[in-house]
Amino acid sequence: MVNLKTVTYETALPCNLLHGFVSHFWCSYWRHGVQNYFCYYSTANTNAELAFAFSPKNASRSNNVFASFLGHTENHARIETGGFSEMFGVSIHAHAIPFFFGVPALQLSDQLLDMKELLHREAAVLIDQLARGTGFADRVKIMSQYLLSRMNTASNQDLLMLNAIKRIREMRGNVDVRSLANEFSLSQKQFERRFKEFSSFNPKLYSRIIRFESSLSASPRYNSYTSLALEHGYYDQAHFINEFRKFSGFSPRKYSSLTSY
Repeated sequence: MVNLKTVTYETALPCNLLHGFVSHFWCSYWRHGVQNYFCYYSTANTNAELAFAFSPKNASRSNNVFASFLGHTENHARIETGGFSEMFGVSIHAHAIPFFFGVPALQLSDQLLDMKELLHREAAVLIDQLARGTGFADRVKIMSQYLLSRMNTASNQDLLMLNAIKRIREMRGNVDVRSLANEFSLSQKQFERRFKEFSSFNPKLYSRIIRFESSLSASPRYNSYTSLALEHGYYDQAHFINEFRKFSGFSPRKYSSLTSY
């Protein structure tokens, strides 16, 4: 979560080959030069983030301030940093982690890693390429090419669970797990086991976070939290606020005040 009063924020969708694996690319630019102190509040998220921060270009040294991986999680967190003027990142669906990094999604859940811990020798090359990028579109192209070069299409792909995730996202998290298991001709126990192996979340928790994420993105369009809550499948406003606080660490009103223009 960033304070949009001081930041220019942009997003871009992935190319067709990365669709279903990558959620989006993003960048932010501070309007008043170097951000000496920055506090980032992360929310529960079904995606993992690769983030790169840069200071103004300097011919005598690298302008990369940090490069990190933030894993998918059901928790919220506060991260303090600073000393940069722009950030670039990519949001990757949790179930895509084995395709790009060759490890189970569960292994990177709740992890905050330096990029070198994740990408090893390749990290320095990628960071240098992104630092030399001439803008957001150029960095999206560089990162897309890198992800495509790492994609392992032979990695175990559970098509049933991929379709289940698609259905949960289409329904904005408002699904009944037992009914969904029946739809895919699995017992609830089998469905829950395979879903967690594939995404690292149990399906009920995944659905709750998807519903939270959907309400979060829709909230600027609503004048009433009651209407927002009911239209996103919550029992009432109190249920919505409790879930919002659990996954973000803030009430909806406080969150809105931190991110509004």
